[in-house]
Amino acid sequence: MTTIFLKNSKKSKTLHPPFWIDMSKLFELFVFGKLRDKYSLEGEVQYHKKFNKQEPDFILNTNCGIKAVVDAKYKPRYSSGNPTMEDARQLAGYTRLNSVYKELGIENDDVISAYFIYPGNLNFTEKDQHTQEDFKVKEETEEISLFESSFRVSSSYKKMYLQEINLLVN
Repeated sequence: MTTIFLKNSKKSKTLHPPFWIDMSKLFELFVFGKLRDKYSLEGEVQYHKKFNKQEPDFILNTNCGIKAVVDAKYKPRYSSGNPTMEDARQLAGYTRLNSVYKELGIENDDVISAYFIYPGNLNFTEKDQHTQEDFKVKEETEEISLFESSFRVSSSYKKMYLQEINLLVN
């Protein structure tokens, strides 16, 4: 193995980086750990449970009354913009599945809360065509923030939220 690595390292250019880290998956696992820390009882946080061939990142069914579908998005633009229409439709679609209603024990037609969790302390300045107009910061609200950090409420979608979480930095 070392011989192969040394032999290949003499090339000046490679097609792929020598180490590939799926940051979206790593961020998703980080969020999973934070959710499990906060909602630690058995079954409160479900990770990648399949519903009708669809697989939301997280389903929350907590003792404190949170019943929600959560999607972790490693997209720095979320800190100053909105989800794309495709992302919003994906998350909204999960909240409409009858099997998700059943899993959460919801028997009426209440709208299930939907949360986008995004990294809040990345220093990217990517231009975003999606403005903050649709998601407003709520100081006093009935809505439940999942973490002690910035929390925005959609003005376009019922019970859809953007919640930031800070990454660990040194």
